[in-house]
Amino acid sequence: MPAESAALVHDADMEADAFSFRLTSRAFAPHYHPAWVLGCVLDGARRFWVRGREYRAGAGDVVILRPGEVHACAPDAVGPFVWRGFHFRVGSAAADFLEKLTRAAPSLMPVCAGPAGLEELLAVHALMGVPSPAENKRSRLFAALGRLSQCGRKADAGHASHTPSEPALEALRSHLAAHAQDRVSLEDMALMARMGKFRLVRAFARLTGATPYRYLESARVNRAQELLAQGLPPAEAALESGFADQSHLSRAFRTRLGVTPGACRRRPR
Repeated sequence: MPAESAALVHDADMEADAFSFRLTSRAFAPHYHPAWVLGCVLDGARRFWVRGREYRAGAGDVVILRPGEVHACAPDAVGPFVWRGFHFRVGSAAADFLEKLTRAAPSLMPVCAGPAGLEELLAVHALMGVPSPAENKRSRLFAALGRLSQCGRKADAGHASHTPSEPALEALRSHLAAHAQDRVSLEDMALMARMGKFRLVRAFARLTGATPYRYLESARVNRAQELLAQGLPPAEAALESGFADQSHLSRAFRTRLGVTPGACRRRPR
Protein backbone atom coordinates (compact mmCIF):
# COMPACT_ATOMS: atom_id res chain seq x y z
CA MET A 1 0.00 0.00 0.00
CA PRO A 2 1.43 3.47 -0.87
CA ALA A 3 2.80 5.63 1.92
CA GLU A 4 0.48 8.46 0.91
CA SER A 5 -2.54 8.59 -1.35
CA ALA A 6 -5.34 11.04 -2.07
CA ALA A 7 -8.46 10.81 -4.20
CA LEU A 8 -11.52 12.93 -4.97
CA VAL A 9 -14.82 11.72 -6.41
CA HIS A 10 -17.72 13.99 -7.38
CA ASP A 11 -21.31 12.81 -7.06
CA ALA A 12 -23.80 15.04 -8.88
CA ASP A 13 -26.81 13.32 -7.29
CA MET A 14 -25.53 14.14 -3.81
CA GLU A 15 -24.19 17.59 -4.78
CA ALA A 16 -21.01 16.66 -2.98
CA ASP A 17 -17.36 15.69 -3.33
CA ALA A 18 -15.89 12.70 -1.51
CA PHE A 19 -12.26 12.89 -0.38
CA SER A 20 -10.11 9.93 0.64
CA PHE A 21 -6.70 10.43 2.26
CA ARG A 22 -3.94 8.23 3.58
CA LEU A 23 -1.26 10.60 4.87
CA THR A 24 1.94 10.38 6.87
CA SER A 25 3.87 13.61 7.32
CA ARG A 26 1.86 16.04 5.20
CA ALA A 27 0.39 19.10 6.94
CA PHE A 28 -2.34 21.36 5.56
CA ALA A 29 -1.90 25.15 5.61
CA PRO A 30 -4.73 27.36 6.94
CA HIS A 31 -7.55 27.38 4.41
CA TYR A 32 -11.33 27.28 4.09
CA HIS A 33 -13.94 25.66 1.87
CA PRO A 34 -17.17 27.14 0.49
CA ALA A 35 -18.92 23.88 1.44
CA TRP A 36 -19.87 22.01 4.59
CA VAL A 37 -17.09 19.58 5.52
CA LEU A 38 -17.84 16.28 7.24
CA GLY A 39 -14.94 13.89 7.79
CA CYS A 40 -14.37 10.55 9.48
CA VAL A 41 -11.01 9.51 10.94
CA LEU A 42 -10.37 5.82 10.35
CA ASP A 43 -6.83 5.59 11.67
CA GLY A 44 -4.08 7.79 13.11
CA ALA A 45 -4.49 11.23 14.66
CA ARG A 46 -4.19 14.88 13.70
CA ARG A 47 -4.11 18.22 15.44
CA PHE A 48 -6.70 20.61 14.00
CA TRP A 49 -6.76 24.37 14.49
CA VAL A 50 -10.24 25.84 14.13
CA ARG A 51 -11.50 29.25 15.26
CA GLY A 52 -8.31 29.93 17.22
CA ARG A 53 -8.51 26.67 19.18
CA GLU A 54 -6.58 23.44 18.92
CA TYR A 55 -8.33 20.07 18.77
CA ARG A 56 -7.17 16.49 18.40
CA ALA A 57 -9.03 14.11 16.11
CA GLY A 58 -8.24 10.39 16.33
CA ALA A 59 -9.61 7.10 15.07
CA GLY A 60 -13.40 6.99 15.32
CA ASP A 61 -13.81 10.77 15.57
CA VAL A 62 -15.89 12.94 13.25
CA VAL A 63 -14.92 16.46 12.13
CA ILE A 64 -17.58 18.99 11.06
CA LEU A 65 -16.72 22.42 9.64
CA ARG A 66 -18.96 25.21 8.46
CA PRO A 67 -18.54 26.84 5.04
CA GLY A 68 -15.87 29.54 5.23
CA GLU A 69 -14.40 28.26 8.49
CA VAL A 70 -10.61 28.53 8.37
CA HIS A 71 -8.79 25.45 9.60
CA ALA A 72 -5.41 23.73 9.42
CA CYS A 73 -4.03 20.38 10.54
CA ALA A 74 -0.78 18.53 11.17
CA PRO A 75 0.21 14.97 12.22
CA ASP A 76 -0.16 14.08 15.88
CA ALA A 77 0.85 10.42 15.85
CA VAL A 78 3.34 8.09 14.26
CA GLY A 79 1.91 6.13 11.35
CA PRO A 80 -0.65 6.84 8.64
CA PHE A 81 -3.65 9.12 9.01
CA VAL A 82 -6.67 7.71 7.14
CA TRP A 83 -9.60 10.01 6.36
CA ARG A 84 -12.90 9.75 4.51
CA GLY A 85 -14.64 13.06 4.01
CA PHE A 86 -17.53 14.82 2.30
CA HIS A 87 -17.82 18.38 1.00
CA PHE A 88 -21.54 19.22 0.72
CA ARG A 89 -22.42 22.20 -1.47
CA VAL A 90 -24.30 25.01 0.31
CA GLY A 91 -27.98 24.77 -0.58
CA SER A 92 -27.93 20.98 -0.96
CA ALA A 93 -30.23 18.84 1.15
CA ALA A 94 -27.27 17.44 3.12
CA ALA A 95 -25.90 20.93 3.83
CA ASP A 96 -29.29 22.09 5.08
CA PHE A 97 -29.51 18.99 7.27
CA LEU A 98 -26.09 19.70 8.81
CA GLU A 99 -27.05 23.33 9.40
CA LYS A 100 -30.12 22.28 11.40
CA LEU A 101 -28.28 19.46 13.18
CA THR A 102 -25.39 21.62 14.40
CA ARG A 103 -27.69 24.47 15.36
CA ALA A 104 -29.57 22.05 17.61
CA ALA A 105 -26.37 20.37 18.88
CA PRO A 106 -23.50 22.92 18.63
CA SER A 107 -21.22 20.68 20.69
CA LEU A 108 -20.84 18.43 17.63
CA MET A 109 -18.49 20.98 16.10
CA PRO A 110 -15.73 20.91 15.17
CA VAL A 111 -14.67 17.48 16.54
CA CYS A 112 -16.96 14.89 18.10
CA ALA A 113 -16.30 11.38 19.28
CA GLY A 114 -18.09 8.51 17.45
CA PRO A 115 -18.85 5.82 16.76
CA ALA A 116 -22.53 6.74 16.28
CA GLY A 117 -23.27 6.79 12.55
CA LEU A 118 -19.65 6.20 11.53
CA GLU A 119 -20.17 2.86 9.78
CA GLU A 120 -23.19 4.22 7.95
CA LEU A 121 -21.26 7.29 6.82
CA LEU A 122 -18.44 5.12 5.50
CA ALA A 123 -20.94 2.98 3.61
CA VAL A 124 -22.38 6.10 1.95
CA HIS A 125 -18.87 7.35 1.18
CA ALA A 126 -18.17 4.10 -0.68
CA LEU A 127 -21.23 4.77 -2.86
CA MET A 128 -20.13 8.26 -3.90
CA GLY A 129 -19.70 8.40 -7.66
CA VAL A 130 -21.06 4.86 -8.08
CA PRO A 131 -24.13 4.41 -10.32
CA SER A 132 -26.84 3.80 -7.77
CA PRO A 133 -30.36 5.13 -7.17
CA ALA A 134 -29.91 8.68 -5.85
CA GLU A 135 -32.77 8.32 -3.39
CA ASN A 136 -31.12 5.27 -1.86
CA LYS A 137 -27.88 7.15 -1.28
CA ARG A 138 -29.68 10.18 0.16
CA SER A 139 -31.83 8.14 2.54
CA ARG A 140 -28.77 6.26 3.83
CA LEU A 141 -26.86 9.54 4.25
CA PHE A 142 -29.63 11.25 6.24
CA ALA A 143 -30.02 8.19 8.45
CA ALA A 144 -26.28 8.35 9.21
CA LEU A 145 -26.35 12.12 9.79
CA GLY A 146 -29.26 11.73 12.16
CA ARG A 147 -27.23 9.36 14.31
CA LEU A 148 -24.46 11.95 14.69
CA SER A 149 -26.56 13.69 17.34
CA GLN A 150 -25.63 10.74 19.61
CA CYS A 151 -21.90 11.48 19.32
CA GLY A 152 -20.03 12.77 22.35
CA ARG A 153 -18.26 16.09 22.68
CA LYS A 154 -14.48 16.24 22.39
CA ALA A 155 -12.61 18.42 24.88
CA ASP A 156 -10.56 21.33 23.53
CA ALA A 157 -6.85 20.66 23.35
CA GLY A 158 -6.02 24.35 23.57
CA HIS A 159 -7.52 27.64 24.66
CA ALA A 160 -8.13 30.95 22.97
CA SER A 161 -10.36 33.88 23.73
CA HIS A 162 -13.14 34.84 21.33
CA THR A 163 -12.25 37.67 18.94
CA PRO A 164 -15.09 40.12 18.34
CA SER A 165 -15.88 40.72 14.69
CA GLU A 166 -14.75 44.03 13.17
CA PRO A 167 -16.83 45.40 10.25
CA ALA A 168 -13.74 46.59 8.34
CA LEU A 169 -12.11 43.15 8.60
CA GLU A 170 -15.32 41.35 7.65
CA ALA A 171 -15.62 43.63 4.62
CA LEU A 172 -12.04 42.82 3.63
CA ARG A 173 -12.64 39.10 4.07
CA SER A 174 -15.74 39.28 1.84
CA HIS A 175 -13.82 41.28 -0.76
CA LEU A 176 -10.96 38.75 -0.90
CA ALA A 177 -13.38 35.84 -1.25
CA ALA A 178 -15.33 37.57 -4.04
CA HIS A 179 -12.30 38.93 -5.93
CA ALA A 180 -9.80 36.13 -5.51
CA GLN A 181 -8.51 36.56 -9.05
CA ASP A 182 -7.46 40.19 -8.46
CA ARG A 183 -3.92 41.26 -7.65
CA VAL A 184 -4.14 42.71 -4.15
CA SER A 185 -1.09 43.82 -2.17
CA LEU A 186 -0.85 44.01 1.60
CA GLU A 187 -0.85 47.80 1.23
CA ASP A 188 -4.16 47.59 -0.68
CA MET A 189 -5.63 45.37 2.04
CA ALA A 190 -4.50 47.78 4.77
CA LEU A 191 -6.19 50.66 2.98
CA MET A 192 -9.43 48.66 2.65
CA ALA A 193 -9.36 47.80 6.35
CA ARG A 194 -8.27 51.33 7.33
CA MET A 195 -5.42 50.17 9.53
CA GLY A 196 -1.66 49.65 9.40
CA LYS A 197 -0.18 46.59 7.71
CA PHE A 198 1.20 44.97 10.86
CA ARG A 199 -1.98 45.56 12.83
CA LEU A 200 -4.00 44.19 9.91
CA VAL A 201 -2.04 40.94 9.77
CA ARG A 202 -2.46 40.33 13.51
CA ALA A 203 -6.13 41.33 13.64
CA PHE A 204 -7.10 39.37 10.53
CA ALA A 205 -5.36 36.24 11.82
CA ARG A 206 -7.17 36.55 15.17
CA LEU A 207 -10.50 36.89 13.41
CA THR A 208 -10.16 34.23 10.72
CA GLY A 209 -7.30 31.95 11.76
CA ALA A 210 -5.22 32.90 8.69
CA THR A 211 -3.16 35.85 7.53
CA PRO A 212 -4.70 37.97 4.74
CA TYR A 213 -2.38 36.45 2.13
CA ARG A 214 -3.11 32.86 3.18
CA TYR A 215 -6.83 33.65 3.15
CA LEU A 216 -6.53 35.13 -0.35
CA GLU A 217 -4.66 32.10 -1.65
CA SER A 218 -7.31 29.80 -0.16
CA ALA A 219 -9.98 31.89 -1.92
CA ARG A 220 -8.04 31.43 -5.17
CA VAL A 221 -7.96 27.66 -4.64
CA ASN A 222 -11.74 27.67 -4.16
CA ARG A 223 -12.20 29.81 -7.27
CA ALA A 224 -9.97 27.49 -9.30
CA GLN A 225 -11.90 24.48 -8.02
CA GLU A 226 -15.12 26.05 -9.35
CA LEU A 227 -13.55 26.65 -12.75
CA LEU A 228 -12.16 23.13 -12.92
CA ALA A 229 -15.61 21.78 -12.07
CA GLN A 230 -16.89 23.69 -15.12
CA GLY A 231 -14.37 21.85 -17.29
CA LEU A 232 -11.56 24.39 -17.65
CA PRO A 233 -8.05 22.95 -18.06
CA PRO A 234 -5.77 23.50 -15.03
CA ALA A 235 -3.55 26.01 -16.88
CA GLU A 236 -6.53 28.23 -17.73
CA ALA A 237 -8.09 27.83 -14.28
CA ALA A 238 -4.79 28.92 -12.72
CA LEU A 239 -4.70 32.22 -14.62
CA GLU A 240 -8.44 32.90 -14.23
CA SER A 241 -8.23 32.47 -10.45
CA GLY A 242 -5.20 34.70 -9.88
CA PHE A 243 -2.30 32.23 -9.80
CA ALA A 244 0.91 32.99 -11.68
CA ASP A 245 0.93 29.64 -13.44
CA GLN A 246 -0.22 26.02 -13.22
CA SER A 247 2.69 24.93 -11.01
CA HIS A 248 1.75 27.59 -8.44
CA LEU A 249 -1.84 26.34 -8.57
CA SER A 250 -0.70 22.73 -8.08
CA ARG A 251 1.36 23.62 -4.99
CA ALA A 252 -1.56 25.55 -3.48
CA PHE A 253 -3.93 22.64 -4.13
CA ARG A 254 -1.57 20.16 -2.51
CA THR A 255 -1.21 22.21 0.69
CA ARG A 256 -4.94 22.92 1.02
CA LEU A 257 -6.95 20.19 -0.69
CA GLY A 258 -4.41 17.37 -0.78
CA VAL A 259 -5.22 16.53 -4.41
CA THR A 260 -4.06 17.77 -7.80
CA PRO A 261 -6.06 20.30 -9.87
CA GLY A 262 -6.65 17.56 -12.44
CA ALA A 263 -8.55 15.52 -9.85
CA CYS A 264 -11.06 18.37 -9.50
CA ARG A 265 -11.72 18.79 -13.20
CA ARG A 266 -15.06 17.49 -14.37
CA ARG A 267 -15.38 16.79 -18.07
CA PRO A 268 -18.73 17.22 -19.81
CA ARG A 269 -20.79 14.05 -19.94
